[in-house]
Amino acid sequence: MWAYPTCFQFVADLSEEYLAALERANPGSTTTDAYGDTIEDSRPAVRQVLDLDRQCPEWFPYMPGFSPKEHEERLQLLQLEQERQRTQAMLADSLARIDADSVKIGASTERTAAILNDTKTFGTRSTILSIGLTVLVLVVSVLALLVAVGVIARKG
Repeated sequence: MWAYPTCFQFVADLSEEYLAALERANPGSTTTDAYGDTIEDSRPAVRQVLDLDRQCPEWFPYMPGFSPKEHEERLQLLQLEQERQRTQAMLADSLARIDADSVKIGASTERTAAILNDTKTFGTRSTILSIGLTVLVLVVSVLALLVAVGVIARKG
């Protein structure tokens, strides 16, 4: 009796694959123990399961001298670093967009200030013009009134 090899990421069910490989090697064999191990030599079935090219998305390169737990910790550390780099890149992109938007807002603010200044200048000029026209109308009205009353004689 021995323990089955296991996938540390729990992606593949190696024990099921091992039993299927044993069945293919020994169809209908009843010479198995309580764990499904054949009493005969089961190494070829184990080798067949372990040598299978899986193309697993959770694959991580084996580093001699490291336990599966240490491999998992290293994988998590690399994934965390990749996530940190993605977050930093997104933050840099956001800051660049904010800077670009700030420049646009600054330009818009300058245009708005120029328009307000032009409006103020126009308002000042139109106010002066209105006052001038009002004074002219008053002078003409007073002169017309004085002519009508006879204070000022008409020539002619």
